[in-house]
Amino acid sequence: MARFRDYAPYNNMLVCLQNPTCSFYATERDWQDRFGRTLKEDARPLLILAPMHPVMLVYALDETDGKDLPEELDSYASYQGQWNPDWLQRTVRNAAVHDRIRVDFKILSSTNAGFATLARGTGEWKMRIAIHSQLDEPSQFGTLCHELGHIYLGHLGTDREHWWPSRTDLDVRAVEIEAESTAFLVTTRLGLVGSSAAYVSRYLDGRPLPSSVSLDQVAKGGQ
Repeated sequence: MARFRDYAPYNNMLVCLQNPTCSFYATERDWQDRFGRTLKEDARPLLILAPMHPVMLVYALDETDGKDLPEELDSYASYQGQWNPDWLQRTVRNAAVHDRIRVDFKILSSTNAGFATLARGTGEWKMRIAIHSQLDEPSQFGTLCHELGHIYLGHLGTDREHWWPSRTDLDVRAVEIEAESTAFLVTTRLGLVGSSAAYVSRYLDGRPLPSSVSLDQVAKGGQ
């Protein structure tokens, strides 16, 4: 990550608009020189603004081939252990029926296991979650627990009926620690083992737990 160029926030926004699931992008030359990766035959470019030029072409990680990715990128969302397919099906169904949260399974970038967002449109749904369809079912379930944690902990705001709190004033460290801690409680109770410790440690970075993290809310979310 440290070897990627530091692009301006506006260019990051342009990339996000063109490919919302893109986590890593670089020019063709950077991919070759810095990471030893080459573009796929039908690689699709993304447009960003460049000094002294109208635009510059960059490419997402998934548009490249090369040596194996670092393990923390290749298996960051992996969960293993005794698995019951009913867990995933029931959780998706209960989220839809009881809380009007729609869960979609679609192809995302290889470094994006899923995301939660507000549902747009008719009002039938309150929130929407997308899960990377290429993950195996235990990993899809673990990711779903993380994204549901964001919703039930109020990171996206509350709903009209106030079924969960509104806690949109938290920073990214707090929300990620809370959501992953909630996923850890649920998956561990069911006998699944993931990479929650490594995930949370990235946001702690040797610093104390943020005072805004609510262990009480995490415990309620894990139930």
